[in-house]
Amino acid sequence: MKPEDSGGHMALCFVNGSPCPLTVRELVDRIRHRAVAATLIILALLLATSAGNQALGQVPIWARLLLNGFSVAVFLVIFPAFLSEAEKFAALRGWRRVYEPLVTVPTALLVTLASEALAVFLVGDRVLVQRDLALKLAIGVLFWEVVVNILMIYVMPVIVPEAAQAPEWQVANGQVSIGSRLVDPTTVLRAESDDHFMVLHTLSGTSRILCRFRDAEAALEPHGMAVHRSHWVAYSEFGPVARKGRSLIMKTRAGDAVPVARERRAAVEAALEGRRAP
Repeated sequence: MKPEDSGGHMALCFVNGSPCPLTVRELVDRIRHRAVAATLIILALLLATSAGNQALGQVPIWARLLLNGFSVAVFLVIFPAFLSEAEKFAALRGWRRVYEPLVTVPTALLVTLASEALAVFLVGDRVLVQRDLALKLAIGVLFWEVVVNILMIYVMPVIVPEAAQAPEWQVANGQVSIGSRLVDPTTVLRAESDDHFMVLHTLSGTSRILCRFRDAEAALEPHGMAVHRSHWVAYSEFGPVARKGRSLIMKTRAGDAVPVARERRAAVEAALEGRRAP
């Protein structure tokens, strides 16, 4: 299997090895977006006012609000900084991917330590005990791991930067802009829609990019066509169309089976005949 092509951007992977929907640079661009900040602030308020919150002991609610808000602010500063440094570190060693816990764990430790130090300052009679501190650090790591995974999977992928809302398709050196990445359209064999993302199958591998299907279709239009509402195929990859049950399936030159919409069959076969013509 070919490795995932990150399009010049370092890929980020979860602890189980599955790729994150966004690259390191895309995460850095989105981590301080108002939607992410609002999500974290709401979570901080809920935790601070929760009757079952025992992690801060007898700390008054005003102090809980301050501590949780402080933790969010520290996280928004440290996490993108660690992401950028992790990308540089990995690039120097020729790594193509960075595992998310390598960034989240040190961030969680620093955020928890900073919050605990502020708590001691606010409530002077508290004493730092090694066992209690170790437990709080462990809870902090687990908490921020869950939060970061939720942000990466459900929140940040649906955030589209303003610069990407009206992209200029044609870029220098024959590349086009798809989502936040530059892609050589001549290397794209086919593309398919996956919720808010486009999965590009290229000569160098596969990449998953945050982008609308119609935008990717417009960028790649001269080199192929949409054979289905969620599938685009390069003209050079067109193959015979056959019926399989109640569906129409195209067998591409690379051997992939791609669905073809009934109303687009004539256009697909015309393009295939045009390619065969001398």
